[in-house]
Amino acid sequence: MLFIWTKTLIYSMYAAFITIGDIHPIYISSTEVDYNTKAKSIEISVKIFVDDLEPVLCKKYNSKIELGTDREHQKTKDYLLEYLQKHLIFYLDNKTAVYKYIGHESGGKSDMFALYIYLEIKNVDTFKILQIYNNLLIDQHSNQLNFISCHTKNNGLIKVIAKKGDLKKEVIW
Repeated sequence: MLFIWTKTLIYSMYAAFITIGDIHPIYISSTEVDYNTKAKSIEISVKIFVDDLEPVLCKKYNSKIELGTDREHQKTKDYLLEYLQKHLIFYLDNKTAVYKYIGHESGGKSDMFALYIYLEIKNVDTFKILQIYNNLLIDQHSNQLNFISCHTKNNGLIKVIAKKGDLKKEVIW
């Protein structure tokens, strides 16, 4: 009897583990925004998870992308930039700011599911208000949270969260 109970318990734990393993309850991205006074540019880094972003790009471009690997699709840069330009928009004093794609890299062994994307807005003299429209992956995951950290000139570090129904954030610089 003990053997049957133990076997049942093991199977129950295995089924629970499989079920929990299939759940992906948290969908997040993190964007950092810094103003480089020497270069007069805004430097942006986006951390997003490969297992969330890759299926979106694969479906949109009908290609195997393989983000962050040595088998990455040759047009990955173009695909990333096009996706970001639709879903991550910056406004400086209510004027759309155009950023340049600098590059991307995987999180390496310590953060192997992350993809870091680097962007830059050049020739920025002064501005008072930065607005950020961030709906990265929100179409795919209604519970997606996009954290944004801005290192401002006058107000220190300001953190905001863009989520469904509340996508555009304003930061007084």
